[in-house]
Amino acid sequence: MKTERNLFRSILNERKVYRKMDGQVYTIKTQKDIEIFLRQSNGLHDGYIQSVHYDDLGYERLENGSSRVYADRGELKIRVIITSLCDTVIELIFKSVTKWQIQCGPLNCIFGISVAFSDNGQIVWTDGPSTDEKTRQNGSFVVAGSMEYRFCEE
Repeated sequence: MKTERNLFRSILNERKVYRKMDGQVYTIKTQKDIEIFLRQSNGLHDGYIQSVHYDDLGYERLENGSSRVYADRGELKIRVIITSLCDTVIELIFKSVTKWQIQCGPLNCIFGISVAFSDNGQIVWTDGPSTDEKTRQNGSFVVAGSMEYRFCEE
């Protein structure tokens, strides 16, 4: 038991070396960035989705209750707020979203995540063991042009 507790403390201390709690937004551009994110966030193990925010930059609600769509500004941005092990709150920001499915609720615990680049250069995030198109349908996933993250609090 004592050895397990020391191992857990050493893992937490190692994560503190990598995690920057300065509110800075980090962009995932390379495979190395994905590895750093997974290490910093502990793979969002035991996490829960707290909220999801959608921002369609090409959609405008007008005063008379109608709406207008601007094709030239049509970029969907999704922000996902996740609370994780050790009360860490992480904001994931996906831009130029092409596909997504978010499942959240009290029974939707995240046991780990997968992040990878697709063959066409998009980033794929899932709350499951694989970014494979068939497998990711079983949980939450986002396919987007870019992914950013920041640690909101400790």
